[in-house]
Amino acid sequence: MSVLPHTRSRLRPGAARANATAGGREHVARTGPLVIRLLFGAAWGIDAGLKWLPGFRQNFLPMLRDAAKGQPSWLHGWFHTWIVVQSHAPGLFVTLTALTETLLALVLLLGVARRAGYVLGIGWSLIVWAVAEGFGGPYMSGSTDIGCCIMYALLFGALLVFAPSAENERFCLDRVLIARWSWWRRLAEPHAGDRR
Repeated sequence: MSVLPHTRSRLRPGAARANATAGGREHVARTGPLVIRLLFGAAWGIDAGLKWLPGFRQNFLPMLRDAAKGQPSWLHGWFHTWIVVQSHAPGLFVTLTALTETLLALVLLLGVARRAGYVLGIGWSLIVWAVAEGFGGPYMSGSTDIGCCIMYALLFGALLVFAPSAENERFCLDRVLIARWSWWRRLAEPHAGDRR
């Protein structure tokens, strides 16, 4: 009797490889979003750290003015409004920028308040893209990219749609918080529908 299973595996040599491959895909499917979340969080952490340095505070308004240069005339009002609003309290906007990016890094690295954080990340990335990056423009002959923040918004959107539930994601503080407070699920679960 004990020879039979051994014989079966000899008769189908590809079966063991197929099982190993399926297990490998399952492992990648489980760990892929986690690795992306952690790497993206590390990038946001570095970016947030740079925002707390004095150089960012000193170059904040000149950076906004540079983003407005060369833009089409129909966008001048958009950039002028942002520059005027932020020039009244540049220190406040620098601090808000650093705090927001620090918060996004913590959301990604700790896996906490993921739904709210991913939505904030989409909105913040679009604002930075539309103001500080000047929509990635100005677009003219020789332009080579559309700016990185639009891609950040898309990555936050992908995390919002494809991230596993808190119960299925490792290294996720949301799992602990949902177990303690059921209402936390509304802030935590990336998917639109609440799981009960």
